[in-house]
Amino acid sequence: MSVHPYIRLFPDMPDAPTINDDESLGYEQGDVWFHIGGNIYFCQDPTDGAAVWTTGGGDGLTLNEIIQGLLVIGDEEVVNGEFTTDASGWTLGAGWAWSSGGGGSLLHTAGNTASATQTGSLLESAIYVCSINLSGTAGTVLLKIGNTSVVTADADAGVTVQKIYIEAGQPKVTLTPSSDFDGAVLNVSVKRVPFVEDTRTGDLVGRQEGEWVTLGDAALRNVGTGSGDVAAGNKGVTNGDSHDHSGGDGGTIAYGSLSGAPTIPGQEEIEDYVGGMVSGNTETGIAVTYDDTGGKLNFDAQTAGDARYAPIAKGVTNGDSHDHSGGDGGTIAYSSLSGTPTEGGGTYTPVLTNVQNITSSSVPNPFMWLRQNNTVMVAGRIVAAHDGSGDGHIRISLPVASNFANNDNVQGNATNPAAARASSVIGDATNDEVILVIDQNVGTGTLGWRIVFMYEVIP
Repeated sequence: MSVHPYIRLFPDMPDAPTINDDESLGYEQGDVWFHIGGNIYFCQDPTDGAAVWTTGGGDGLTLNEIIQGLLVIGDEEVVNGEFTTDASGWTLGAGWAWSSGGGGSLLHTAGNTASATQTGSLLESAIYVCSINLSGTAGTVLLKIGNTSVVTADADAGVTVQKIYIEAGQPKVTLTPSSDFDGAVLNVSVKRVPFVEDTRTGDLVGRQEGEWVTLGDAALRNVGTGSGDVAAGNKGVTNGDSHDHSGGDGGTIAYGSLSGAPTIPGQEEIEDYVGGMVSGNTETGIAVTYDDTGGKLNFDAQTAGDARYAPIAKGVTNGDSHDHSGGDGGTIAYSSLSGTPTEGGGTYTPVLTNVQNITSSSVPNPFMWLRQNNTVMVAGRIVAAHDGSGDGHIRISLPVASNFANNDNVQGNATNPAAARASSVIGDATNDEVILVIDQNVGTGTLGWRIVFMYEVIP
């Protein structure tokens, strides 16, 4: 599965993604899909024909859980966002006060609309993940980051804000209550996403301060340093001092303006260096000499008559361990080895047998297996069509044979993330294989099952 080194944004999408918005269309794990209807979707699995796109709320993962699982989030930007012992770092307007309730919070009295703020600035043209956790009975709180309003949160909704935005400014954080807000802010969090690609322009935005990022075809910008844009025409540099990059298009650096003079050894000097490495040292089975006149290394393999030469035994006998005295062509008989191998691994394509209520089954790719002593672990994927008339059974062959005593000699399960279904893998002591048991409630149709199981090798 292809995974991008940074996050790619797909903004202004007219429809929500489906299982067919998959890797065949170029989507990858970690892609972010902005639906014009207001939802944000994250690609968890781009498998062809079974893509998984998840959004916050409802029965799915919260946006925070998705972000924490898919994105590389930066350090916390909010100072004292937990309010554990006090409200230090915050400027509280009328109606706000610190409270020890709930492990520490900012308590608000209804009838006031003054804000609670935290000074400081955020990085321009960056993307942030924001959250606010409220408790109360009435009213709302507007969370604002810099000059951008993120979302209005309801008092009784708990953690209601998990959102990405692409602007920044001052002050760092502003909490503005409605006049009827009667409740408390339990915590506030703002974290930056380091790398994001806008697929509309191909731009990378939100990088670390001081790094260079593209802003279209016209210019480059040194983010966060205040140096502004580098005009497109300033492609060269002058011959001036260190770091003088003011030269016009096509400017060069004169070799003579570099401080010091590099020393490049000549051919003879290099040859002498190499020759010294083989002169006066110790060789075994070969003599190496350096011809300074011709600039050559001479290699002389020793003959059988030379005292430093000894025949090399190329084979071994079938005898005891480490007996390597065999003549040319000797072999080790497999039968002379004690015991049987207890470690191994690789891939194999299992044989599937449709036992009951299965109309078809196949193995798209070879399974993987690993053996340690008498335990074997197997992982792979099966595509199967269930007729819906009862539990479906598919028998699967093993990479290493075993004489099962009972069904509990095998432990495993199988999942289908797209359909949110799970099945079990049990032993088949009669046929010494394993059985994938698919629950009848999955209905009819073809589903892919990702399988992992372990079993005991019994002679």
